[in-house]
Amino acid sequence: MRKLILAFILLSFSTLTRAQSIKIPTDYEVGYSLGFEGHMLFAATEIELGIGAEGYYQTNLQLNGDLSDNFYFGIRYRWQGYELTKWEGTIGAGAYTYNIISSFPILPLQAAFRGSLRYEVFDKLHVGPYVFLTAASNDSDVGFGLVYKLY
Repeated sequence: MRKLILAFILLSFSTLTRAQSIKIPTDYEVGYSLGFEGHMLFAATEIELGIGAEGYYQTNLQLNGDLSDNFYFGIRYRWQGYELTKWEGTIGAGAYTYNIISSFPILPLQAAFRGSLRYEVFDKLHVGPYVFLTAASNDSDVGFGLVYKLY
């Protein structure tokens, strides 16, 4: 009897509040950038009202044969120009780690911030600079890249 009453209360509460479903992210972006720290491949998704998640993988081959890899994942906010609709930008904060293969299973996590400014060249294709900042100055980076929107 308790289970029946509990089920009835939950059902009536959900109909009274007019519960809505969660929006599944459908706005995706992929991109490629080239900076001082190497080549970067990234992907992002937007959930609602400009808020979303982004992540990237960056690799750099040194002259002495050493290979370094960097990973970043964080939340971000995307804004678009009101009168200048071809311009948009992103700003985000997240976690950054490096040399994941050689450091596994202990990953050195750091806080990181990423921002970009983009200009729409063609439909769904944007170009522009980005800035990536970490606590360690030798891991910070600036560069220029392409972004393609999949929506």
